[in-house]
Amino acid sequence: MRKRFLHDRYGEGAAFWDENWDRQWASKLSGPPVVDRRLVSAMRPYLGDNMLLLEGGCGDGHYLRYFTELGIRTVGVDFAARTVTKLNELLPDADIRVGDIMSLPFPDDCFDAYYSGGVIEHFEPGVDQALAEARRVLKSGGYLFVTVPHLNVSRRLAGLLRNSVCKHDLDGRAGY
Repeated sequence: MRKRFLHDRYGEGAAFWDENWDRQWASKLSGPPVVDRRLVSAMRPYLGDNMLLLEGGCGDGHYLRYFTELGIRTVGVDFAARTVTKLNELLPDADIRVGDIMSLPFPDDCFDAYYSGGVIEHFEPGVDQALAEARRVLKSGGYLFVTVPHLNVSRRLAGLLRNSVCKHDLDGRAGY
């Protein structure tokens, strides 16, 4: 009940995300990719030019474009098929595939790094399956980067209603 109240229009289905990403494609791709500079600065020391990075849940492709433009070989996967089709039309040199992060269409041990931003928190059963798949496709010693949404005012209020607000920042600080 609480989840429905807090996320009335928040869907887990591909159609919801296709609709979400299907806005202003030309303007999204006309300028530089919009990324969180603190996040990519934290990731960059671990990503070498010869590495293969998987972005699980690549959405409208901003991070995929950013890392590709840095010279990092990047593969994107998203379960929103219409979005992937559009990205492949607009970014023909990119490697973007339809797939589900709960059952990735890749062999074991094939990626040096895996990034998933704002995706794993959407699964009602929890994060175990998504993290297990990430581990499966990562090479031994590979890097896993996962982010969840920012603890904004509405999320803080929701946490207060549940008596559980905890924020861990990129620098490791915890706040309540």
